[in-house]
Amino acid sequence: MPLLSPTQKAEVNRQNAAKSTGPTSVEGKSQSRANAFKHGFAGGGVVLGEDEIRAVELHTAAWVKELGVTSMIKYEIIKTGVAAWVLSQSCMVRIARLSALQAKCTDATWEVEHEIEAWDLGQKLQRNPAKYIKKLRATKHGCQWLIGSWRDLLLVALRPGRWKPEHTERALSLLGRALTDRDLIEEFTIPSFTPDRAAAEAEIATAIRAEIQSLTDLGNKLDPADEGARALAREGVFAHPSREVARLERYLARLTKTFENAVKLIKDTPRRPQDTRRSRLLLPVEEREEPPVEAEPPPNPAAVAPAEPLNKTEVAAVIMPTNTLAEPVVRAARRAMVAVPTDVKVVNSVFQARNRHERRRLEALARKQGKA
Repeated sequence: MPLLSPTQKAEVNRQNAAKSTGPTSVEGKSQSRANAFKHGFAGGGVVLGEDEIRAVELHTAAWVKELGVTSMIKYEIIKTGVAAWVLSQSCMVRIARLSALQAKCTDATWEVEHEIEAWDLGQKLQRNPAKYIKKLRATKHGCQWLIGSWRDLLLVALRPGRWKPEHTERALSLLGRALTDRDLIEEFTIPSFTPDRAAAEAEIATAIRAEIQSLTDLGNKLDPADEGARALAREGVFAHPSREVARLERYLARLTKTFENAVKLIKDTPRRPQDTRRSRLLLPVEEREEPPVEAEPPPNPAAVAPAEPLNKTEVAAVIMPTNTLAEPVVRAARRAMVAVPTDVKVVNSVFQARNRHERRRLEALARKQGKA
């Protein structure tokens, strides 16, 4: 097929796009989106079946009525959580049905399934012998597969002149030896210069028989564990569930997490914005109308100033601080032996001052009145 230029490719794309671009209406898009619908677990509630839609509407209305929700945000959170909860219930029902079906077929398919699993592991030996040999030796059926492979090599070793380098590679793989270390290993190898090839082949056959016996003993030890797993499988409990069940369990975990997040959001979201501390701080302060203050006539300095200066005891009796902010004024008055009369508004202003500059101004005003 000749290569097309960019212009020709663009023309071909335009022609293909003119033929069909998919649905354009809302109804067509929704129908097209539901064409591959199976159970809706993967979508998280985007596409639901008819039964799930009715259940979500029913439970959403019940939750909204129970919680007294009037906010649209909370309504959407509740709807998302209810959809995840409904789907999780359906997912659990499907997992239970599949597990029950698998439990019924346990006696008929147990041996075949585990033999196939061991065969799949055996096909991966060339990738990483050390890893997959450990997996095979951990199960009864894996040991049986290894025994069969060793027996095939034993038949080759018992025939004079049939043992070749590829058989050595196979034997080292069945032992779990790394590929990089095989050049230094002379096990299961017959040198080309050996004077007695038959004796070397006999030694290889003896080593293979010893390995077969070791695997047979290991399989006998693993047999009770296999029977226990089989008994649990009859009750619906599987150490290694099927792929479909494992996939549904992942969907269930995701839906459960979505439901828990929705519940947490509903609890953390306040009913009204005023309920939070930040919203209370941001609320406008109501302006209250203060009654008008009548202007008092200024005090007469002659009537205010005492005839004689007061001593420290008299000053302390006159100035009784009710606020810690007035202590600097009291100390200054005591040092100056100045009497601050109680009928002057300045004294009350000093006690009610809230900043440093205001206190300094009122102290200076008190000193002036005392000198006067």
